[in-house]
Amino acid sequence: MRQNCVVQASVAFCYILQQVCDTNFAMAASPPVVEADERMVANCQFLGTVRGTNSWGLLGGGEGGAMKGALKKAKEKGATNIVWGTVGIEPSGVFVATGKVYQCGQVVANSRTAANLAVSQSANPVSSLTATPQKQDVYKTARDITVLIEGDGNASGIIIAKSGQTYYVLTAKHAVKNVKTYTVTVGEGKKYTVAYSQITSLANLDLAIIPFSSSQTYAIANLGNSDRVSQGDNVYVSGWPGTEQAITKRTHLVTDGRIVGLQKGDEDGYELMYGNSTAPGMSGGPVLDGNGRVVGIHGRAAGNQVSGKVGINLGIPINLFLQRAPQAGLSLQKLGLKSGI
Repeated sequence: MRQNCVVQASVAFCYILQQVCDTNFAMAASPPVVEADERMVANCQFLGTVRGTNSWGLLGGGEGGAMKGALKKAKEKGATNIVWGTVGIEPSGVFVATGKVYQCGQVVANSRTAANLAVSQSANPVSSLTATPQKQDVYKTARDITVLIEGDGNASGIIIAKSGQTYYVLTAKHAVKNVKTYTVTVGEGKKYTVAYSQITSLANLDLAIIPFSSSQTYAIANLGNSDRVSQGDNVYVSGWPGTEQAITKRTHLVTDGRIVGLQKGDEDGYELMYGNSTAPGMSGGPVLDGNGRVVGIHGRAAGNQVSGKVGINLGIPINLFLQRAPQAGLSLQKLGLKSGI
């Protein structure tokens, strides 16, 4: 009996070694799939998502084994680069690694190499597309592009464009009802008054555009590609919640979380679902990806009068705005806007 167990264990161990060797050989037979971040593959062809698993635990390489499995599938798709998503162990004990894969005309160097190259070639490496974004940069970006809107209560908005001395703020339509005037507060507290008649609402989307004129220089949001957002992606929601018992002073907030689901065909455009904490007053604020690009506009919380908020919030994909803005008489070309990359 013991001899049989030893033989079975030996066979299993050999099988594991064979699988690891086969995977390593397959990966070595062609150019490697290079790790990258979203910014580095912005102009590459998206091929889909791959998933690697490893049920052999540490004997099979742990997380590394799962990642090798994902890389093998990436190669089978003809990918040159991978942006890692979830890498870890599930409650069942299975190691899992997921990633988005891309085909680039020229293989993008890994993040560390690209960042070092940018430092050596640019006097301003932070602005290089190959530089790895830092979390503090996302928070700063969120603060710079998010405005406070006051009129019928308060809401938030995003500076998305500038033409001449006119800035354009994107916000939630339900936050700007028919009140005579609204006040837009930007940056360190500079206030601009806007008449309701100047606001443009979009049909079939809970979105509106508020223009204000200023000779000051303000940050303008970079738009991402919401079509590339998938379940599990890290996102940030920025806004100016109203004051209440605990938050006694007007404070800009940025909360982080993940995309928990995607629903298509909502009549108001709410297709993004995320687990970020939000509060009244943050409607109209940006939903940002890890590179600080706007991929959505926050505006709704899931729940009802009985259960209250259930911890799931919803936003409108930025691509829906770009698709339907011309129908509202907004010229994307005049505003310098285009579909996100």
